[in-house]
Amino acid sequence: MPSGLTAIFGGRPKVPIWQNINLTGVGGQQDAAIAGNAQALPGLESLATGVDTFNQDQITQLLNNVMPGFSASSATAGANIQSELSGKIPTDVADTVQSSAAAQALTGGFGGSGLAGNLTAKDLGLTSLDLTNQGMSSLESWSANLDKMFAPGEFNVSSMFVDPQTEFQDTMNNQEMAWGQQWESNQVAAMPNPAAAGLFKYLSGLQSGVMSIFGGAMGGGA
Repeated sequence: MPSGLTAIFGGRPKVPIWQNINLTGVGGQQDAAIAGNAQALPGLESLATGVDTFNQDQITQLLNNVMPGFSASSATAGANIQSELSGKIPTDVADTVQSSAAAQALTGGFGGSGLAGNLTAKDLGLTSLDLTNQGMSSLESWSANLDKMFAPGEFNVSSMFVDPQTEFQDTMNNQEMAWGQQWESNQVAAMPNPAAAGLFKYLSGLQSGVMSIFGGAMGGGA
């Protein structure tokens, strides 16, 4: 239909083209979710570090208030566990045992001999393997306790990830809204131009009136 007549009478609206949305496959919503999560990961890592540090500081401060010296005790416990894992006993324990063994050796009359060294080892009653095993057990117990205290405040990075189903649904909703908006726009564009349609109606009415006048005049003349 010529553009002039379309402006007067309107036309047929164009139906928007619908783009298929795939959940899997190359270029699908799963790939989009993976790419989006990978792009957001550096920012999420920075956020998690800040949140974890803040929460740990708050918990540590609370524990120090409830149990004064908690931080110092934690540092000592960590150092002792490290010594055990290295097959060593704490220095204060070694000094105490050696002093006791030396006193026994002097009392027994064999100080400075091999028997004195044997006596020290006997009093310790532990080998480096025993100490390492003890360190592993202590580390496991200590780690479990720390986990109970600090884990509830840890930031889960994966909780901020977008899964493929959500990506698919979000894309579907956006495309449906865009399609509907385009369809309405096409319908409006296909409607007759109000000014042109009004002018046409006016001229048509004027023409009809003129024809009626001339028709009546001609009829009267006859």
